[in-house]
Amino acid sequence: RVSIIIPVYNAVAFIPRCVEALKSQTMKDFEVIFVDDCSQDASVAMLERVCARDARMKLIVQKENHGPMIARRTGTVAARGEYVFYADVDDILPSKALEGLLTREADIIIGQCVEQLPSRKVRDLPQSLPYGDDKLSVYRALINRKITCALWGKLIRRSLLENDDFEYIDGLKYGEDFVMYLQIIERASTYALVGEKVYIYRYEPESLSNIKTKEQLLGYIRAYSWKLNFLAPYA
Repeated sequence: RVSIIIPVYNAVAFIPRCVEALKSQTMKDFEVIFVDDCSQDASVAMLERVCARDARMKLIVQKENHGPMIARRTGTVAARGEYVFYADVDDILPSKALEGLLTREADIIIGQCVEQLPSRKVRDLPQSLPYGDDKLSVYRALINRKITCALWGKLIRRSLLENDDFEYIDGLKYGEDFVMYLQIIERASTYALVGEKVYIYRYEPESLSNIKTKEQLLGYIRAYSWKLNFLAPYA
């Protein structure tokens, strides 16, 4: 019923606990599509062994590195579930994540998230739709940081993703979630929120999204500029 899509790049350190969390799901009707984005470590070999042991898990290996946005696109094309759930390989799904999300029915179903720091301390990242559950209210909640701009922590009806005419920014590694998510919200008609904690975002200093470099800054500027142009009609 659910296709979980996970981009992978040099993730040997994270794959075992990611797979363990996936196998612990109480809702068993899912497939996992790992998309390796030209890793330079042993990620592919490790995932080949994982997929050989569990028929629900599949691996796609890209021949060139394009960044997580294109990797997600590749996985989405291969998905077969009613819903798509995007996750990052260094994060964790609580055991009742999928079960909790499927208590509601909508084009986009948003769950609660937490952040885990390297110290193992956790803090809530509460998600809410305080302005309503129509499209404009969801955009407002997103802009005012009532819901995350990340693709993770949500079920997205796959039919919204089937016509692959999204605007993709090849090579974008920072802020790519926001670019994709805004376009998905535009396509959706119904939105729902659940109280279940469905995603543990692990703050890792070495994680791609946390490296403070010139490349990251330029990526965020590209994504932010795109966002402003996209939202201009709603201003």
